[in-house]
Amino acid sequence: MYISAQAAWPNSLRGVFPWGACVRTAGNVSATSDTRDEPFLVEPIRTYCHVEVNPQLADTAWDRLEEAARGAVQAIRATGRSHLLIDLSDLETIGSGTVASLVRIWKTLDKKRRRFVVVSPSDRVRKELESAGLQKLWTIVTNREEAAYELGVSRRAELEERELRTLALTAFPCALLAVLAMVMMHYFGREAIQVNSQLAALLLAAVSLTVGILSVLKDSGFRRVLAVLAILISLGVLSTLFFEHNTLRLPFTAASQLESKSP
Repeated sequence: MYISAQAAWPNSLRGVFPWGACVRTAGNVSATSDTRDEPFLVEPIRTYCHVEVNPQLADTAWDRLEEAARGAVQAIRATGRSHLLIDLSDLETIGSGTVASLVRIWKTLDKKRRRFVVVSPSDRVRKELESAGLQKLWTIVTNREEAAYELGVSRRAELEERELRTLALTAFPCALLAVLAMVMMHYFGREAIQVNSQLAALLLAAVSLTVGILSVLKDSGFRRVLAVLAILISLGVLSTLFFEHNTLRLPFTAASQLESKSP
């Protein structure tokens, strides 16, 4: 349901928004013709804002467009969200004024946190946005399902995020456990414990290396850094196989020496 900004927000916020933004919220309030005529309809959903653009915006004068953009910006800021889904589903074409309004909204978002996903099933609208070079700045998709995935709120995106988190949380701990096993190998003097410790360290390092490579290929940010560290640690542990005093090689070395001395 569409509710005007004056009705949707508390008394402390009423009168803040100029003409140009309508907030959609839950409630038993019927939509009015005034709210349907609003150029931007803002709906906070989970971690993002759904911003529906009215096709009548194309026939709006420039001064009214600027006022509409200001109202939309203030409504979006009030939600505290920097992830936007711009819905152009009702637009068959898009004018320069509408594009300028969207660019203004995009520029006001936090540069470090913003995500700007535009939905348009119209080939003409997408081509006009791409001709302006906006596909380099925005994510432009054809339907809301793709947009939800790009914003990380679809079921598929949540499953992939869980998978990436699992990879990162597996690679680094396994690398640390491999190092701990190597420490135990040097701490205990008994040969059996040394051999078992090194076997455990090599196994953990192999797991860490494999999972770490997958995490580096698929993930980004801090988790990718952790995966790189896990790979480096794992390679260090695996390199102990080539050391001269490798506990796994000592029994075979001793056996070969005995065979060489036997007549």
